Amino acid sequence: MKTEGKAKRRGTELEVETTFSDYKDVDGYMEPFSVEQGAKGMPQKQKMTFTKIEMNVPIDDSRFAVPAGADTSKAAPRADAGAAGDTKDGNKKVADAKADTAKSQAKVDANADAGKKPAPKATATKKKKGQ
Repeated sequence: MKTEGKAKRRGTELEVETTFSDYKDVDGYMEPFSVEQGAKGMPQKQKMTFTKIEMNVPIDDSRFAVPAGADTSKAAPRADAGAAGDTKDGNKKVADAKADTAKSQAKVDANADAGKKPAPKATATKKKKGQ
């Protein structure tokens, strides 16, 4: 299988080709044991060959522990930080946002209607005798 895409290397964006090959069965999944990548149209390629691919290998939890002496004061805010607060407050914010969106849409609709000319009224005309 071959894929093409863009990659940034040393500050320059270039088109890249990646070719996956030498597929073998690994726990019921076909995995490529060879990957070749390089700039599109260029003969220079990087080739990686895998001798072993394992699925669902147990990993000791200590591998995910913060190293001793690491500065954790600049840690990124947690994604669920907002969920930790009062759910009523969270629901109110969602309701407020929906109300603001509805108000904005109503203004857009009103402005669109204001710009339209009224449809002409149909009037009946009587012909005078002798015309």
